[in-house]
Amino acid sequence: FNPSLWQGEANPINNPQELVGKKREVKQKLEAMSGALIPHALKAVAGLYRLFWMETHPEIGPVVFEGLGVDFFVNALSADGSTLVGHQPIQAPVHAVRWTASGGLELLNEAPEAVASSANAVSADGKVIVGTMFTPDHEAFRWTETEGMAGLGDLPGGIDHSLASGVSADGSVVVGTAHSGIVEAFRWTQTEGMKGLGNLGFYPSSMASAVSSDGVVIVGESAGPYVNPEAFRWTELEGMKGLGDLPGEPNGWSRAAAISAAGSVIAGQSLVGANWQAFRWTQDEGMVSIGTLPGGGDAGASGVSGNGSVVVGTVHFCCPGREEWFVWDSVNGMRNLKDILLNEHGIDISGWSPNQAPGIFISADGRTMAGRGTNPSGQSEVWIVRNFRP
Repeated sequence: FNPSLWQGEANPINNPQELVGKKREVKQKLEAMSGALIPHALKAVAGLYRLFWMETHPEIGPVVFEGLGVDFFVNALSADGSTLVGHQPIQAPVHAVRWTASGGLELLNEAPEAVASSANAVSADGKVIVGTMFTPDHEAFRWTETEGMAGLGDLPGGIDHSLASGVSADGSVVVGTAHSGIVEAFRWTQTEGMKGLGNLGFYPSSMASAVSSDGVVIVGESAGPYVNPEAFRWTELEGMKGLGDLPGEPNGWSRAAAISAAGSVIAGQSLVGANWQAFRWTQDEGMVSIGTLPGGGDAGASGVSGNGSVVVGTVHFCCPGREEWFVWDSVNGMRNLKDILLNEHGIDISGWSPNQAPGIFISADGRTMAGRGTNPSGQSEVWIVRNFRP
């Protein structure tokens, strides 16, 4: 044994058997140390996993249905479920409003040239609101707390008329409809301004209704081959593509109303014979009917969750005429919101009924829904559902 092979001090071992004994001793000490450390390491890992689980799976309280004690025409719910926007009063002249749990119902401070306004869409966190201000012409606006209400202008070549109907999650992309000599869907950004999106090529008309979270995918409707509207999906790369119609209507008629966060799921309505049916569209399956409620007639989707798994809307029942809110998911199909709340959560809202269209909206995580209806006292009131689970 050559001690020079070691760094630092070394004790020579002349008997190889002593080395075997030393190795056995070190091994026993290491095993004892690992036996003592492993439980602590496992506890540490378990603690970190628990913290991760609590962060990614926050505790969800009981389902709650609440009338908000205010009445205004609801046009949108923010993706985080914190903010509702619309206009008040219901009849003209109207003024843009927002509602939050902390601030209640508030009028937006309007641009000096505006005589009226309507808030039509809201960013994911509720900080950017878009809509239409009346000057008395119609002009799309973008509103923030610091900058107030700023007009977005119009497309060149037409009359002074534009309205905003959708906004990206961060508020940087606004979509809507304007006049460029024709009615045309538009996309607006701070750097590029307002740009027309064209049409499906059958008739010079298109309208945008919603946009994906990143502002890349836009949906709406454009005149189809029989002049009737056809739902479309637009991207910078592919341009405007028609989504077709549900089978059963020879002249075709469909409208896209809502889009998932990634732009992969689109919801709306399509005419089938004498009635509208709600649809859900994906790239793989195309346009698929999600039906109607038992005994119901016209159905239309007005909202979709962030991942596209839950669709909400309203169904019309004839004779006597009434409306009902629906919730659809792939496991349960289309169900009446009233039935879900009563049968699964013990909440009776049988005295409520929808009184506006579109009538129901949903947050990105699907936990919050909101709308407007007639309450059991016969008064119009905005409502909200929290902690919803399909």
